[in-house]
Amino acid sequence: MYDIIVVGAGPCGIMASIRMKELHSDYNVILLEKYDSIGKRIKASGNGRCNLGNEDIQSKYFLHEDIVNQMISLGYKDESIKFFNQLGLFMVNDFAGRIYPKSNQAITVVELLM
Repeated sequence: MYDIIVVGAGPCGIMASIRMKELHSDYNVILLEKYDSIGKRIKASGNGRCNLGNEDIQSKYFLHEDIVNQMISLGYKDESIKFFNQLGLFMVNDFAGRIYPKSNQAITVVELLM
């Protein structure tokens, strides 16, 4: 029996599953995916390197500045980096401030999330 079923093992489904288990460790959580592996979009992001973020996020670069400002005020970047650090992921920045796994391979991120 499962208490929570998450459908779709893309970035949001994976993170939702992880977060649910963190909040409710006694729950049985199952993540369903129609493909034979999880994180298909993660593997493709950053040309296969998995762009995890950017050091220079500014709302002026986006269409919906108010939403971006809310994300910035909530500390999304610091929280994301903290989350991946807790998983043991080492990260590096490129010349433009983009944040990638030190391995430069998206599969590293997917394997850690599994």
